Parts: sequence; C-alpha cells; structure tokens
Amino acid sequence: MASDADGGGEPEAGTSLEAPERPLVVFCRKCNTILGDTNAFVCTHPALKTITLGAAYSVTSKKDEVETPPEGEARGSSFYRFYCESCSECVGKVFLSTTRGLDPMRDNYTFDSHAIRSYELSERPQTTVENGSGTPNSSVLLDRLEVLETQLLKVENLMLLFNERIDALESGRGIKR
Repeated sequence: MASDADGGGEPEAGTSLEAPERPLVVFCRKCNTILGDTNAFVCTHPALKTITLGAAYSVTSKKDEVETPPEGEARGSSFYRFYCESCSECVGKVFLSTTRGLDPMRDNYTFDSHAIRSYELSERPQTTVENGSGTPNSSVLLDRLEVLETQLLKVENLMLLFNERIDALESGRGIKR
C-alpha cells in the first residue's frame, strides 16, 4: 500500500502505475471480506493513500450519490462511493470525472487504504520446459498423460486383484454379500 513520506520530506504526489512486485489480495478491514486483487491493478496514489483496481468483488455502490470534493488532491473530480457487501462499510470510490493527474483512476475501483487491508501472495516457482516459456508444450503434456494412464491402469489392476482376494476370503468363511 502507499506509505507516508519519510521524515521531513514532501509527500509523494500523483499516481504510480507500478504494480506491486508480488500479487496482493485486498480485503475489508472491518469484516475481512475479499474485495479484489492486484491482478486487476491500475495504480496507486500515495497522497490520497489509495490503490485502484480495474475490478472488485463483493461491493455495492450508490451511483446516484455523486460527490465533488471542493479541496484536496481530488478537487474538481466527481465520484460515487462503494461499500463492502458484507458489512456495508465504505471502502472506496469510483471516479466519474477526474483531473488529468487522476485519469488512471477514472471508472475503476479506488480503495481507501484506511478501509482495507491486504496480504501478499507468494509466487509459484516456475519450471522451464522444452519450449522455454515455463508453459509445457503439447508433446510434454501428451507424455505426462501417457504416464498417468499407465499408472491408473496399474491401480485398477491392483484393485481387481484385491477384490478377487477378498471374494475368496469371504467365500471360504461362508460370508454372503
């Protein structure tokens, strides 16, 4: 999330289009309902202490209650607020019109940092395979499929053998099914 400036320096201004290094999941500070993730990252704004995502889950909005702040970083913009669907807490705003510096935030979900929390997802290790892209090509997938089919056939045969042995034991003891 956006952090305050260190010590005596000026706070950062403007939007940052640089996505977090690792994916973040954003959730409501009050009820912990997941509201979005940075797979839909648009920008952050350190001065406003916001993160903007292109999509959000479990939110409701009041589109007919448009506000226009008379002062501050968002002065001259108009927006409506959106709320956590689970607890009705206001978690951010959707800007309908913006000043040039806030353009990336327009028509997206801008979450207020005081209303949300987030956690970082670890990255899944990527393995490089024959095509070098980290994504298996079709021949690798076919080879894996053949191995799985062979293993499945072995398991099926074992189950049939065990079933025959159980039948033999039960018939020797006079147990009826």
